[in-house]
Amino acid sequence: MPKMRSLILAIYLIIISLFASYNCNEDDDPLVYEMDDRVIDFTTQGKWLIMFYAPWCGHCKKLEPVFEEIGKFYKGKMMNIAKVDATRFVKAANHFEIKGYPTIKFIYGKTNVNFFGERRKGDLIEFIKKADAPRVSRVLHQLDFENTKHEIQLFFVLIIKKEHMNSTIKNEFFSLAEKHFLDAYFYFALPEHVVKTAKVTDSPRVGVIKDNELELWDSSKSTMEEFIKLEQFPTFCEVTSKYF
Repeated sequence: MPKMRSLILAIYLIIISLFASYNCNEDDDPLVYEMDDRVIDFTTQGKWLIMFYAPWCGHCKKLEPVFEEIGKFYKGKMMNIAKVDATRFVKAANHFEIKGYPTIKFIYGKTNVNFFGERRKGDLIEFIKKADAPRVSRVLHQLDFENTKHEIQLFFVLIIKKEHMNSTIKNEFFSLAEKHFLDAYFYFALPEHVVKTAKVTDSPRVGVIKDNELELWDSSKSTMEEFIKLEQFPTFCEVTSKYF
């Protein structure tokens, strides 16, 4: 009889535990998930920002509160924030080719991008936005262009007529956007979409929006890539390792 009572109690506790787990809300979820080798499978679904760390790494320890802030920022949003002890879970470390600590990665589908900027909340959020955005975004109309200028403030734009969509300049612009997508935002627009900012009669033309103005690339002075590398920085920027 006592054995039966113990069995019933055990079953009851299991049911209560399962019920509690089922009814827990998102406030019970951790801000940063502590993952193991199963992270390899988990990252095949959804969007992930992951810190691969070593317990003895001082830089990793300094980064932990920043990751907690990132977790708070993305709580309830379609973004998973996680960390993995790469010294313990070697299978995951080898799978993601971790060479040093900390290594921060954005992973979404086939996108697997390393972060190399300042390890601050704002820089990491900006990194996620760029890594998650289309390599080249389409401007839908004039108001969309004006809103983009207000929200992003610095971005490269390909101004192109519909009949020139197969041009070599367009192909080069898209190729460089794929290469430099973490350095800047890239858009393409029809000439009528930018008319409030500037009247562009030639097509295609490449330019940069900076300080609310459009500066066009002059192919006689530099290559398109040189132009992008030169103009990707704000007019006045904070002096950090990112810019040197």
